[in-house]
Amino acid sequence: MDEEIKKLVFDLTCSFPELIFPLRLIEIHWEEKWDIPTVLAKTDGKKIFLSPELKKFPTSVQEGVILHEIFHILLAHIPRMKKRDPIIWNLASDAVVNKIVSEFINFYVKGMVTFRDLQEVNPTISEEDSVEIVYYKLTEKPFFLGWGRRERNQQRKILKSFDKLVPNPYLTKEDEYKAEVALENVIEGMKNRGKDPGILEEILILRRRKRRLPRKELGEILKRGMIVEDYSQELDIRRWHDWQTFGIFYPRPICSVKRPVIVVIDSSGSTSPWWKSFLEEVVAITRDKTDVYLIQIDAKIQDIKNITTVPKELKLKGGGGTDFKEFFEFEWLKKIRMTRRELRNSLIFFFTDLVAYGVPEICPKEIDRKKFYWVLINKVKIPWGKEIPWYELGREDYEDD
Repeated sequence: MDEEIKKLVFDLTCSFPELIFPLRLIEIHWEEKWDIPTVLAKTDGKKIFLSPELKKFPTSVQEGVILHEIFHILLAHIPRMKKRDPIIWNLASDAVVNKIVSEFINFYVKGMVTFRDLQEVNPTISEEDSVEIVYYKLTEKPFFLGWGRRERNQQRKILKSFDKLVPNPYLTKEDEYKAEVALENVIEGMKNRGKDPGILEEILILRRRKRRLPRKELGEILKRGMIVEDYSQELDIRRWHDWQTFGIFYPRPICSVKRPVIVVIDSSGSTSPWWKSFLEEVVAITRDKTDVYLIQIDAKIQDIKNITTVPKELKLKGGGGTDFKEFFEFEWLKKIRMTRRELRNSLIFFFTDLVAYGVPEICPKEIDRKKFYWVLINKVKIPWGKEIPWYELGREDYEDD
């Protein structure tokens, strides 16, 4: 990171500690070539790119512009745009973000869009409205802000530069998860300073509502179960004294031990398109904390490997009949060099509709039924283990998968 940017980030975190996480999360760069003189910064939904012209402005403006782009990312304005008119969406999102930034820094740049500007077009627009509502109210008018052809062409030029920057922005579940945590930190910090988070808190509530119970349950299971305390059987001097004197032996936690996570996907075709969202959720929570193994199975095991990310092009292998017998014979343990004892200590998630052969009537001794979860896409009775009702999310959450 450039020294000037480091200083700006340091000053912002000193003034507003709640911004530490988002400022660390998001990469910020100066751009050498900049072909849009009226724009001081832009974002692709993951990174922030600053214009060289911004260096000529006061520090307060530089900090305000960085905050402006940060909130565009935290509020996911680029992926939320979808197929809407990009020009009107840009105006609506800028007004919402500038209102939020004003709670941190008072700054003004010529051409900055505010709610007062948009209210001249439609007086019913309120500062409490979300971007989608502001957009809808702006589209009720055929022309807005008195802009002519020249201004609209300038906006199109700006949006074309975004296309060159990133042709198809793709936010992973990990990006969404980090943004949600950052948003929580910002809201908590604003409340501690006596500021009203306003629309930020509403957006966070909507995100949590979308994640709903199955995702929340999955997150709690992984966070609680993938790292456990290891208790040493070695005796130090004091415990040896207690053992000899009182006949009392007590173990001592000496370190945290990673518990492997095994994700088994029914690749016969019945779980599409549900499986990918589930896998992204697991990887987002467990990344860099423990080993995650992906097993694809239909009538036999098609693929087994250790994963750290979920590539966009990842596809299921198989599509034939459904028989889980090979999985429950556990010969596949040799491929990943895992012992049966380690398997019993692992968290296992079996993503399926349970319309299959080869499912044992009782839990095999190699598996701890308390750590085995059937992740179901249909409401069916499970033979043993525990259940995560993924079907409660509804198919509408997977339209873009």
